Amino acid sequence: MGQAFSSGARRNPFFRVFMRPFRHYHNAAAQTVAAATKPFRAVAPRPVPLTRVLQDLKNIKNTRDLAEACPNIQPGRIIRSGSPAQAQAGDVNILRSSASVTHLVDLRSDYERKEDGDTAIMRSASSLRTVSRGSLMAVPSFRASKPSQPGLSGLSVNHVSLLERRRYYLALLRRLPVNVSGPAVFWQLFNPSYGRSLIIQEINKGGLPQLYEVMLETAKPEIKCALEVVTEAAEAGEVVMFFCKLGKDRTGLIALLILSCCGSSDDEIISDYARSDGVEEIALGGAEKEVQGLDVARFSAAPAEAMAATLEYLRSRYKGPLDYLESIGFGRGPQLRLKYALARDSDKQQGEQNL
Repeated sequence: MGQAFSSGARRNPFFRVFMRPFRHYHNAAAQTVAAATKPFRAVAPRPVPLTRVLQDLKNIKNTRDLAEACPNIQPGRIIRSGSPAQAQAGDVNILRSSASVTHLVDLRSDYERKEDGDTAIMRSASSLRTVSRGSLMAVPSFRASKPSQPGLSGLSVNHVSLLERRRYYLALLRRLPVNVSGPAVFWQLFNPSYGRSLIIQEINKGGLPQLYEVMLETAKPEIKCALEVVTEAAEAGEVVMFFCKLGKDRTGLIALLILSCCGSSDDEIISDYARSDGVEEIALGGAEKEVQGLDVARFSAAPAEAMAATLEYLRSRYKGPLDYLESIGFGRGPQLRLKYALARDSDKQQGEQNL
């Protein structure tokens, strides 16, 4: 029955029109995985002053100065990390006093943030801004609010979710080949567990490269907002920390784009990403708690091949990360502003003359 249905679905004009825009992505995923087998040269992280300081954090995972990955970035300007939701007073003191963090960019989903409860890091916040969409297709905008107990430290928290479950599910369904999506929808009506199993097989097959492509395509406005927050803070000479739950997937994509703006090579970008290998957890905006059967070994890793495939995808579809950024409204001007805002002082002076 499933085969007959999938054959009919392929002949159905509605299915063909609905799936046509997304077939490119499915084909591109296979191409980028194949291209990612090219070897890369691992680049050792550069020790910077914050390297040892951040190692003293007790309850925040996967934290490092992004300058460790890129010699063009001034050390101590921008930090990537896992969620600081479990940070205790000592961790907050390290971030605020030793690392001088004044801006947080929280890439987690609304679902994940609601699990936090009352945390030490949020109690120290003096301002909150949340990017929200009125609908799935609406352009998001920041909504400011006051913390329940405003701190006195001047810590600004910006919530910019890159992976909301509903967007993720819809994007996955549209990206699936018709001979899978058709039967999956059909069996949802009669045998939901079997229908979900068909989708899970494709999710596992696509792995991290497919996940990253989905985020790049469905969270374009949010990515632009996140980069604008980083740019504004860096131009003001303030320290930014951006993070998701584990500091691996969503954080890895933002790191890719920032490092690209700053002139990093593929080897530097991939090496920085691969340092997140070994977290041994999955974080898909809360979807991992609803979807049974995910390949834990595949989604909890940070293999170099996954980031190599993502870079190749950006080149095959957009000619590269910088062209992707231009397509989402973060053009050459904003890219240069970000680059020079994070640059070493000598490079910054030269850059300001060129802007």
